[in-house]
This record gives sequence, structure tokens and C-alpha cells, in this order.
Amino acid sequence: MRTEAESPKPATRHNRKSKAANGGDMDATEDQPVLDEVDPGDDGLAVPGAPPARSVVSADYKREHKPDDLGQRLSKAVAGAGGKVDRNKLRAVAVANGVWNPAYENLNPGQARMNVGNRLRAKVKRGERVKWR
Repeated sequence: MRTEAESPKPATRHNRKSKAANGGDMDATEDQPVLDEVDPGDDGLAVPGAPPARSVVSADYKREHKPDDLGQRLSKAVAGAGGKVDRNKLRAVAVANGVWNPAYENLNPGQARMNVGNRLRAKVKRGERVKWR
């Protein structure tokens, strides 16, 4: 077993506290990270008074990346009231193209749309045509 003098370990919160408790020369609060009074999940982009964003896609990513032609066409084909994904339309397009998986019923509409879109892209890459209706 190594002793502290033979191979010093970097000080961690755990061994700092044990050293301090055992009469070591290290202060228990020394080099502890200072935590700000800020929400760690806050990206600084929220508008004051606005409801929190419900998307799993970051605002930075949305600004930098735009959907491809297939993604835009799929979004139009499966859009329901308010521009949200209509699960029935999505299923109809997916079944018409042979890419529907019954497991998609357990996903939220956005995740199901993403999976259908990825499978449609694979069809296009193989040279197959996509049926939109």
C-alpha cells in the first residue's frame, strides 16, 4: 500500500475532508470550487417572463443548423394543427414507404418523426423514391 509521502494524490473533496479530520495540514475548504448563484442549466438565452423552452434541441444548434430538403418536406407532409407533428399523418407517410416501426408508438411525436426521417433518408440514399401520400 502506498503512503501519502510516496505518491501524493491530487486533493479531492473526499481526501481533503479526511485529511482535515485526521489533523492533516490541508484546510477542508481550500481549493473548493466556488459555485455561482446561477442555474447550471441556464444557457443565458431565455427571455425573462417567457415560459421555458420545451425542446431537447439547444437554441445554438437551431440557429446553426437548418433542416435538409427531405426534412422540410416531411415536416410539411406531417404537420397538424399549429404546425405540430400529426402522428396519424406521420404513420401514413411511414407506412406508405415501408419504414413504420410499431415501437414508434411509444415515442413522442418529435422522436417518431426523427426516426421516420432517418429511415426515409436511408431509402433516398439507396436510390429509392419517397411516397409523400
